[in-house]
Amino acid sequence: LWITASATSVGYSNQLLLTNPGAAPITVRVDGLGGAGPLGTVRVAVPGRSTVRHTLDGLLAEDSRLALHLSTPAGTFGATLQNQRISGTSGAGVDFTTGAPAATELTIPGIPEGSTLRIANPGEATTFTVQLTGENGTTRTLPGGEDVEIAANSVMDLTLAGIDPGTYAVQVRGAQAL
Repeated sequence: LWITASATSVGYSNQLLLTNPGAAPITVRVDGLGGAGPLGTVRVAVPGRSTVRHTLDGLLAEDSRLALHLSTPAGTFGATLQNQRISGTSGAGVDFTTGAPAATELTIPGIPEGSTLRIANPGEATTFTVQLTGENGTTRTLPGGEDVEIAANSVMDLTLAGIDPGTYAVQVRGAQAL
């Protein structure tokens, strides 16, 4: 399971909510990935039939782009990342992000213009293409979004600023699972 959101830099606070629906306790491994590679690993014990909140603040190396790979050798779990942005002494917003498995094709519905698309590459260096489908059903390649190169074990942000106003479905197609 991958969650691609937030940052580990100053001004961000990240809380991972993990739910274990099974009766047996599990341990979830959390691997952080950033713009230049791995950020560290955290292991979180989750008792059976419970939810735990675990802070990631200070546990992963600092980076402006964060992707989390979550796994367990046994059992199942649900995961949500709560990230809070902080500006000085005031809160600047809270987001909740759930995850998805890595895949060679991914569609993200309901993305407004001006958003940022975050891509995590858990494998070798590869390429991917980004297409936009507008409200009228027309599909086009994002300008600069064809055969985009991404380094091995890294995270990249692509801006959707400058596209025509509206809401889009974004399709990402990679040569390998992203």
